[in-house]
Amino acid sequence: MTSFDTVIDLAMATIQDYKLNNLYDASQDDFATITNAFLIRGIPEFTNCKHSLAYDTAQNTFLADLTPLEISILADLWVYEWMSWHVNNVTQFQGKMSPSDFKHYSEAENLKQKSEYLDRIREKFNQKMVDYSLQTIDWDALGNL
Repeated sequence: MTSFDTVIDLAMATIQDYKLNNLYDASQDDFATITNAFLIRGIPEFTNCKHSLAYDTAQNTFLADLTPLEISILADLWVYEWMSWHVNNVTQFQGKMSPSDFKHYSEAENLKQKSEYLDRIREKFNQKMVDYSLQTIDWDALGNL
């Protein structure tokens, strides 16, 4: 069995989020609830996984032993869901301006940059899933058709 923590730890190695760090310090249970939700939201996107992605929410584990590549793809999907959470943050759509805003991107530009980053993440995990599929094809069997 593969723990959710294995996937989430790999995903967290690629991002820095002070909100999640503060949540972890304040309540590890709340942290697990939020981070597990990102993972669970991403699981249906991994449609070509050769192992079952069935999971036990009581134990926070997948019922199968996943390969390092499968774990990596799930970590990318977790990052995608995390970034979607940031892009869909309602405060990004509020039109507030203060003097300090002139030193930063406008809200619209910030949202545009986040959306473009989200697209790059999607391209990355989609390519990784294609590569994964190509690795699992029985090429010898195809040659015998």
